[in-house]
Amino acid sequence: MSRLHTELMDALLARIAGGTYPVGSMLPKEERLAEELDVSRGVVRECIRALEERGVVRVRHGRGATVLPARAWNVLDPQVFSAVHGAAGGRRLVSEAAEARAILQGEAAALAAERSRPEAVRALTAAVEAIETATDDHVAAAALEFDRALADAAGNRPLARAAAALAEAMAGAEPPSHGRPEGYRRVLDAITAADPAAARAAMKGPR
Repeated sequence: MSRLHTELMDALLARIAGGTYPVGSMLPKEERLAEELDVSRGVVRECIRALEERGVVRVRHGRGATVLPARAWNVLDPQVFSAVHGAAGGRRLVSEAAEARAILQGEAAALAAERSRPEAVRALTAAVEAIETATDDHVAAAALEFDRALADAAGNRPLARAAAALAEAMAGAEPPSHGRPEGYRRVLDAITAADPAAARAAMKGPR
C-alpha cells in the first residue's frame, strides 16, 4: 500500500471510529471524497475496497459503502487497531488485546513445556540470556524476541500467527511493560523441566 493510500485509509478509519460516519451510515460518494481529500477517485475506490476487506464497510454495487458494526471490524489489522485505539473508549481495545495476548502466551508456554523440543529450548535460552544482559534501551527488543521464540516453541502455527498479529497490531498502542529477568528465567526453567502447569503459571510473571 502506497503512502497516499495509507494516509487516506487512516483518515477514513479515523472518521469511522470517531463517529463522523456512524454505524449504518453510508460513506460519501467516491466523487465527493476524492474532491474533499484531494485524491483521485481510483485511490478512493481502492481504499474503500480495503475497508471492506477489513470488515469495516459493506459495499453494494450501485448503492455505495455502508459502515458495519464495530464487532465486524478486523481489529488485528494495525490500521484498524490504531484508529479504534485513537477514538473515544480506545483504551478498552488495548485492555482486550492485552488480555488475549496473556491467554495466548500462557497456553504457548504450556505447549512449549509439553513438547520441550531441544532446539526450541535453545532459542528460548538465548532469548532469556539476551534479556538478562540487555541495557534499558534494548530490553523491549529482547523481550519481543522471547515472545517470538515462545510462539515457535509452542509448535502451533495458528497460535504463533495470532500472537504475531496481536503484537503487530499493538505496536505503539501502549508503553512496553516487561517483567523482571528472573520472571522470564522461571518460564524457561518450567519449559526445560517439561512442566506445562508451571510454565503457564510462570508466564503470568513477565507481563
